[in-house]
Amino acid sequence: GIKGLTGTINQIGQGLGFGKVSGATGNILPGQLFGTTLTGAIGQTLPAIAGASILADLLGIDFSLGATGTLIGGGLGFLVGGPIGAAIGGLIGSIFNKTPEAKLAISANSTGDFSTGSVKRRGKGDSAGARSLGEATINFFDVISDITGGTFSGNLGNIGVRKDRFLFQTQGGRRQDFDTAEQAIAAMLRSALNSGKIDLSDTFETILRKSVDKGSEQIIRDLEFGKVFDELIKVDDLTRAERALSDLADSFREVGVRAKELGLDASKVADAFVREISRLRDEFNKRIDLDIIGFTNPLDQQLQILFDAQVRRLEEAQALGADLLDVERLNLLERERLIEQFARTANRALIGLNADVEDFINSITIGSDSQLSDGDRLRAAEVRFNELLTAARGGDEGAIADITGAAGDLRDLSLSVFATSETFFERERFITDSLTNLEALLEAQRTEIDSNIPAATIENVFPDLAGGLDQVNDTLIDGNNIAEELLTEIRDLLAPPAPTFPGFGQFIPGFGFGGGFGGFGRFGGGFF
Repeated sequence: GIKGLTGTINQIGQGLGFGKVSGATGNILPGQLFGTTLTGAIGQTLPAIAGASILADLLGIDFSLGATGTLIGGGLGFLVGGPIGAAIGGLIGSIFNKTPEAKLAISANSTGDFSTGSVKRRGKGDSAGARSLGEATINFFDVISDITGGTFSGNLGNIGVRKDRFLFQTQGGRRQDFDTAEQAIAAMLRSALNSGKIDLSDTFETILRKSVDKGSEQIIRDLEFGKVFDELIKVDDLTRAERALSDLADSFREVGVRAKELGLDASKVADAFVREISRLRDEFNKRIDLDIIGFTNPLDQQLQILFDAQVRRLEEAQALGADLLDVERLNLLERERLIEQFARTANRALIGLNADVEDFINSITIGSDSQLSDGDRLRAAEVRFNELLTAARGGDEGAIADITGAAGDLRDLSLSVFATSETFFERERFITDSLTNLEALLEAQRTEIDSNIPAATIENVFPDLAGGLDQVNDTLIDGNNIAEELLTEIRDLLAPPAPTFPGFGQFIPGFGFGGGFGGFGRFGGGFF
């Protein structure tokens, strides 16, 4: 009868660890074991159960049930996996076969707390079975809220059983019947989504709409992925910086607390924290300055980056007691190569510009034909030309390559709008003067770069270090003087008779001391 059925549902609920079941089923506390109603196959299965499932955590089950099963046979079949789910599902399914209909309403207040109305029963509908299904639905929705941070609100509709099927019905709406309880719960979830009764972020709403029919376990997996997705897309440089600073502050705070406990001066820890923050701020500002320089003077930017790296290399060499002369020579070679690369790039751009400017001037001198266009096209051509001209003056290779084409378009459109009036000739002179001035500017920049190459000396690159090389320079100069004296003596010893053809000397293999500083390797093979 109904009372016996209620007792059976209570025993099942106790075994599953439901947090609360009210009404006809009474209060059920978690942690109780299966009663004597479920024996046999279930008792044989329990010892083999291992591994917590998502839905076990979701429903507050205090023992692991393995992989979660699908909804089969009855209202509780979806809650547990394997033989247990099949056994309970079969039991509840057989119960439902004897009951016409029982349902209850589920709603949520403004803070997302769920509540249920009294069970509405028709005929011999099983109130306890409907109540258990409602509680399972609420538990599932609670987990959705926990994962997404969203809240349900308002009347979500009715859920329950009808004969051997499961039902969902919106408030005042048409009843829908389903073969499984999971389908009925999915229908309630879909209705809440469509009616705006779940407050969710765009990410989680999109996921739920895609996953609502995939089953409870897959829904939870997909929502967990949504959390990861949101974390990934919101982690930008600033967020990482904030987190790093927070971790740094926590670390210093812990050191300060420990220092105070040990009777040490905690204020020194605070001072160290201030210094570290200041260092980080300076490094950040330096990088910003370098980025700005990269737009205004790319060569200076790269030289500064190279200089910083070379200083660190020298510091490492000094710490290791390595050969500083080799390190300094490498630094100079790197600097010279960098300047030469910029010079070659500028030279290639200038050569290309010279050819383009010459072709353009020749074409407008000869008078090439062009299509007519209106004033709007002329204004667009003016904007493009001015933008490219500005970029080309800054050394932009793409702008330099395109500037003459833009100039040609502007000249042709000016001709079509102003014909051969004085206005047209003034605009044409402006275009040619702009290109000529650009050519001169780039030539001056190339000359300035060339002039910097000889200046890549150790005195300019490492002024602090250069003073320490005086002794090395003196040694090398003394060696050159000794070599010169030896060569004079050798020349005198090997002096041949007067040559037949005046003006030609004897070839003497020479030798000398060379260094990486320029000007020290004076003598080599040659004529004397």
